[in-house]
Amino acid sequence: MDFQEKELREVLMCFTQTDETAMPVYKSLADYKKSKGQTTNHSQLITNNSLKDTENIPLKEDIQEFFEREVLPFAPDAWWDNKDTKIGYEINFAKYFYKHQPPRALADIAKDIFAIEQETDGLLKEIIS
Repeated sequence: MDFQEKELREVLMCFTQTDETAMPVYKSLADYKKSKGQTTNHSQLITNNSLKDTENIPLKEDIQEFFEREVLPFAPDAWWDNKDTKIGYEINFAKYFYKHQPPRALADIAKDIFAIEQETDGLLKEIIS
């Protein structure tokens, strides 16, 4: 039976549990032999998608410097793949355009509900009781 990588990963995730102290899992024995046990080429490793994370990095900051300063101290075995990097802007429209409108007073809302209830000839009382 020939498994595709995605199918193999799903089977592994279903029947296994994450061991923080375990060695990395390679895609194939040939990849492991090629790497000689070094985990510098992360494209040869099977990744655990549940451990993936994203970061919002300021536009003018170098990604590698940010990664070394903010991520590696907390996850020394972490890596990032340059092909997954997306550069863009986030504009928080609410920050610039939202104008707070305080909610109506509770007494006003209750008054409106009772007025509507009277218009419907007491249907609300019939439903509740």
